[in-house]
Amino acid sequence: MDQELIAYFDERFSETAQQIEALRSDLRLVATGVLDTSENLQVLKAKMDHELKKVYDLISRSQFQALENRIHRLEAWRESREIRERDPFDIIREKFRKTL
Repeated sequence: MDQELIAYFDERFSETAQQIEALRSDLRLVATGVLDTSENLQVLKAKMDHELKKVYDLISRSQFQALENRIHRLEAWRESREIRERDPFDIIREKFRKTL
């Protein structure tokens, strides 16, 4: 083979090897970044799950409390002597007379 051709191939192989090594280095950086991002996302997901559970618990508790309050008011209203002993229309007439 011609010496010039051998020198040309050596130079090309050398450049290619350098480019491959640079790509490997970049790939390592990208892989490290992906792993870090994945770990950060897992931590963030755990925090979000915890916070969402707290919000859900607060909503559930407040809804339960509101329903329980309504039930107690309805039961008290039903058991009220005034409602059971008197005609509802009389009570309505009295209330409207007082406000008018």
